[in-house]
Amino acid sequence: TTDNEPNLPTPNTYLKGAINSGTIASGDRLEYTIYFLSAGSTDITNVTICDLVPPSTTFVNNAFNNLTPIDTGSSGGDLGIALANSSSALPTAPTVYTSSAIDGDRGSFYPAGLIPTPNSCSKETT
Repeated sequence: TTDNEPNLPTPNTYLKGAINSGTIASGDRLEYTIYFLSAGSTDITNVTICDLVPPSTTFVNNAFNNLTPIDTGSSGGDLGIALANSSSALPTAPTVYTSSAIDGDRGSFYPAGLIPTPNSCSKETT
């Protein structure tokens, strides 16, 4: 409610989740969302969004198996990422599911320390 970005949709229905949902116990399933809004006046392309899975949590590779539509280029197995994407309307549900595999779709999961992450996901230091 304190965000004053003039390009936010009105009413602002993006932030649906809770910032603090209470105590989390071992074995609980968590789902979290990364929101991205381009504040510019023109469309952007070739965006990479990287987010670390928090320590002491495990990424569920097949959280969205058996859901459709599957992203173009996906291997079709282990659908672990849901993407809601639109340049003209506020998405209210995922528009496509991507595989966790590093394949031809728009989503990939890089297990910590096992597979080098792309340079675009490297933390810059100044």
